[in-house]
Amino acid sequence: MTLRFPASLVAVYLVASTFVVLGQAGEQAADVEFDNNWKGPLDFECPEGQVITSVYSIYGDSYHDRRFKFGCRAPVEGAVADFCRWASYVSFLTEPVRFACPQNFAIAGVSSSFHFVDRRWRFKCCRDHDYIENPCALTAYVNYFDQVMNFTASDSEVIRGWMSWYDFLAEDRCHRFLTCTIKK
Repeated sequence: MTLRFPASLVAVYLVASTFVVLGQAGEQAADVEFDNNWKGPLDFECPEGQVITSVYSIYGDSYHDRRFKFGCRAPVEGAVADFCRWASYVSFLTEPVRFACPQNFAIAGVSSSFHFVDRRWRFKCCRDHDYIENPCALTAYVNYFDQVMNFTASDSEVIRGWMSWYDFLAEDRCHRFLTCTIKK
């Protein structure tokens, strides 16, 4: 037995479910103050002595872009990231991003510029001379194309590297991080 529904009922269902999905996506980001606007520059630096330990991002289909929100903290209890430097841009448009700060450094800033359908990236690395990293591990991808990214490093970890690859059909990137445990 096949169930058949009138076309008008199917249309109402499709419209209603679209509003539910759009409403949920909007609610996810409604209370977030992002560090960039759609297609706008991204220039974020942690407060002095801190490094990035969380990354939250949403994708906007109509913009073919992401908005980002970063969280910072001291690397570990007693550590102060006080020696810093910015790297040059590490990617061309649509090319993979493969960046890692030097050993014993962590990412403390992100700068990105938008061009057409993708972004170029560069990173600020900082370190505390009294602390060393051990060990490091590459995370799994922390987002799927067009989906929310929500990553937080554990209390004993810092983000040392950022990797991503671009997909032309999705017009988006999947991201992963190199995280390191640090100790005195």
